[in-house]
Amino acid sequence: MAPKKGGGGSSSSSSGGGSGGISCPACTEKIRLWGDDWKNKKTNALFAFEIIAIIVLLACLVAATRFKWVRQAGRDRLRSIGYVIATISAIVYLAFMVSNTGLSESETTTTNLYYLTNIFSSLAWRLSDLIILGVILRTVAEMSNLTRRLPAFHTFYIVILSVLSAISFGIYVYQTVKIIRFGQEYAYEYYADGYNLQRVRRRVDLAYQSLFFAVAIYVNVMAVFALLRDRSKVRTPPL
Repeated sequence: MAPKKGGGGSSSSSSGGGSGGISCPACTEKIRLWGDDWKNKKTNALFAFEIIAIIVLLACLVAATRFKWVRQAGRDRLRSIGYVIATISAIVYLAFMVSNTGLSESETTTTNLYYLTNIFSSLAWRLSDLIILGVILRTVAEMSNLTRRLPAFHTFYIVILSVLSAISFGIYVYQTVKIIRFGQEYAYEYYADGYNLQRVRRRVDLAYQSLFFAVAIYVNVMAVFALLRDRSKVRTPPL
């Protein structure tokens, strides 16, 4: 739920402590996180799903790093490292989501610095999104000789997606830091006067999602094609 402004916040706080510091008048301004007091079934179900997902990802992470038969199956060290990093990033993102839901449903009072968690959760989500796609592309590339001819295109996809994600994340960080520094009043100014910046971010996100969807379709098609090709090579030995 969206936080709302609380009482008792200081409007003259400064993180710099002096004339040369960076002014942050609203950093310690109090806000209240509003929720439904655990009465919304959809929120409760999503909260439970996120916890279950964390447990499953932790189990996958342990299996990938501890069990010998799993390590031997993953002979590609770069792919294995990417898998571990993507899994950890996904766990961090879900942990932020669980904490946010718990604090919101408990209607916790905090400060504008709480918005920093949104930045870290967004970063974790973007990392897991891109790295797991890279791992999948690398896996598909090893399934068939045909897909091994396209490593340059795979790299091109990841680079373009990374650039789009970085642009969107940069705009998001800028907007969030503005709200932290100047408080909820900036949110209204942001929607009124910062429309152009928000419009750029939406277009970048649309381009990212469209390309990601296209790459996902490509991966599925090539994976199915490679699987059918490998199965066609299997012949039943004559009696």
